[in-house]
Amino acid sequence: MAFRDENEALRARADAAEQRAARAEDEREELEAQLQAARSNDAADAARIAELEAQLARLEGARRPSAKAAPKVSRVPLVLALAGIVMGAGVVGFLSLRSHSSPPASVSEPLGTPHPPANPVQVGGPAVPPEPVPPEPVPPLERVRLAGVVRSVDGVEGLEAGAGCVVDHGLSEPGIASLQVRCGTPTGVVTVFDGSEATEAGIVQSSDQTMEGTPPLTGVVRSMEVGLTGQWSGPQAQIQVQPGLHSARVWRAGIGARDVLLHLESFAGSTGEPTGASAMPASVALGTVARLARRGPVPAALGELEDDCVLRSEPALGEPLNVRLLVTCGPRILYGAGNSGWNRTSAVGGVLGPVEDVDMSPTDTDPALSYDGETLTLAEPEWRLVFDVEPHPACTLAEGTWVGTLRERDGSLTGGVRLEGGVLTLPDGTEVSGEPTMRCHEGASFWLGDEGHRALDGRFGPGFATFVGWLPTGELVDLYRVAP
Repeated sequence: MAFRDENEALRARADAAEQRAARAEDEREELEAQLQAARSNDAADAARIAELEAQLARLEGARRPSAKAAPKVSRVPLVLALAGIVMGAGVVGFLSLRSHSSPPASVSEPLGTPHPPANPVQVGGPAVPPEPVPPEPVPPLERVRLAGVVRSVDGVEGLEAGAGCVVDHGLSEPGIASLQVRCGTPTGVVTVFDGSEATEAGIVQSSDQTMEGTPPLTGVVRSMEVGLTGQWSGPQAQIQVQPGLHSARVWRAGIGARDVLLHLESFAGSTGEPTGASAMPASVALGTVARLARRGPVPAALGELEDDCVLRSEPALGEPLNVRLLVTCGPRILYGAGNSGWNRTSAVGGVLGPVEDVDMSPTDTDPALSYDGETLTLAEPEWRLVFDVEPHPACTLAEGTWVGTLRERDGSLTGGVRLEGGVLTLPDGTEVSGEPTMRCHEGASFWLGDEGHRALDGRFGPGFATFVGWLPTGELVDLYRVAP
């Protein structure tokens, strides 16, 4: 283009210079923004370098700090960047690369200073696995054991009517966490029901209820009603535990078919401790009841009364009825059948006091009863029986053969317990010998060892077929009588 004069040419050059200056200013602002972004990346890179150095220090062990100061990051002054603005983005790239090549000035700690990484990264050498964190210890379940005796059995080899059993509940919030039914046979303890077995596919109906109270006879007692019924394909048996009816039943059809009916005590003593040990027994057995007289014919349903008649007292939770009485002659129940037998009494030192039930079965489903500590009288309109209270010959641990289990304080269960000839042998081979002291009128017994200390405490179950006890160190012992 040709210009008319010098002034016009100067104006054109000035306009061009202003345009170049404006473009340079735009480029300068863009480069400053890029430089600021690079500096931000520098800070992030410096933190990452510090993190990797800390990891390396932990893997290689603590090192001696170097006497030489950590090198400083080389920084290019901003003036240099502005002076070379026409070089464009190459300056920014140089600054960013330069900041990556040197350790950050902010890292002044010696190697070995711990900086736990958010995400561990292996830096040279084999990876060092982290130390395993031990799981939180699981407290043992509180055990509540209801003793019973077999009334009828089918399908369990070696188990016979009259054998002792224990329904063993493990309690946790909000209910029952484990349930087993174990019984004694001449060859050892057999598990009739194990709640850990699978039901698998099918229809399952389950229920459980825990009852607790502090009756005057025994301190804290507990009981459970449990039901697991339905139709399923797994190996699990069905069970119905009804202590209020003195009843428990385990049954299964098909493979492993069985049907076991138990007579069960109503309540078991418990202090609420994980061991389930009870300071006082849950029931009071008063010994053999010797027949003295009868008036009128005894109903045929009672059959011929046997000599082995027992009065058993069990705690009740409510007031004014605070005790439950059960009179049995062999397998026959003369008093306290079903959900009956509830009475009121006073207790002195755990010993049952006088009891008077004046109503006969037409009024309250069971005979009239009178007990004064020495005699027991049962009466109906047609007949009257008077029994003398004597010590029961089966109320002893010094005679007969017993097999059993031991539950450790951590909750594990082992077999191999045996009591024979007055010597108790534990699974580890420890033998306990001494003088068993019987207090069957209180439902309790304890074993006074040779050194004079109490080596075993507990109580007899119904029919004296079981002994539910605990060691002074807290382990639980269940004994099953397998020979007289």
